[in-house]
Amino acid sequence: MRAVDDDAIRRLLAMQPHRRSLPHPPGAVALLRNDVEESGADMRSIERWVGARSGESRIAPSTRTHEQTEGGRRSEWRGPFRYYVIPQRALVES
Repeated sequence: MRAVDDDAIRRLLAMQPHRRSLPHPPGAVALLRNDVEESGADMRSIERWVGARSGESRIAPSTRTHEQTEGGRRSEWRGPFRYYVIPQRALVES
């Protein structure tokens, strides 16, 4: 894991998929922590960057999904999901 500068972190987070299904206030985006981790960035630097811009780390509870299969119905639990809520303005180049 390598330490990265502020602008590199902003670019990295800006290109992550926004997860509209996760709870977040208007004017903010939700990004899955796993997506960010897969980039190989230094997660301590990411956490500090998010916190310094009025963002926060959250945990979404587990959810149960249902799928209809040929043999009947299948259910499985997914999550919990760790994610970041970041103000959209923090992801815009200044």
